Amino acid sequence: MKGTIDRARRWRPNSAHAIAGLALFLALGGSAVALRGKGSVGPDDIRRGAVKTKKLADFAVTPFKANLGRFGFNANEVTTTSGPPVTLAGGPVVTVAVPKGALVAVYAEVEGRISNGSQLAQVHIHESSSFPNSPKMMDIGSTNFVVRKTKSGDPAGAASNVNAGAIFVGGTPGKHTFTMRYSSSGGATAVFRNRKLWVTVLS
Repeated sequence: MKGTIDRARRWRPNSAHAIAGLALFLALGGSAVALRGKGSVGPDDIRRGAVKTKKLADFAVTPFKANLGRFGFNANEVTTTSGPPVTLAGGPVVTVAVPKGALVAVYAEVEGRISNGSQLAQVHIHESSSFPNSPKMMDIGSTNFVVRKTKSGDPAGAASNVNAGAIFVGGTPGKHTFTMRYSSSGGATAVFRNRKLWVTVLS
């Protein structure tokens, strides 16, 4: 035992030992950098491609967080007597980024009325490449406020959630801005409020 203790006392690490230890550390674990504390991980701290889908917590990424879905809303009351579709204050206007090969779902809801019950208050959708001619997506013939929602394939829209649905369109890659526009079918005053527009990218 005494000989073992004496040998341990005589051993001193030298530069060769230090280099060997460093090489072993790098081989086993690579380099390590201390972060500044909780919540301090930034984009430069994560290697590209290191975070896979299976490593994400449930609901950690949503369409809105990923910039795949956008919502526009304006409660203010606006009016028009214009026959051609026009943009009114507050839109809503929604812009989304569309990747290659993606579909875009457009859904809208509005409260509206018309001053003359023989005419129609009309709601249109405009986007420079997908809907350049501002097609009608709902109309209202009531002199009292009623709710209308989009319905795929029906330019009159729907009155209930059961019949309502999104309008789907293919989009070229890039940013696309969707705008709700409004018109009156015969010059009567069309009134709109609580205007809502959802646009979601489906890839």
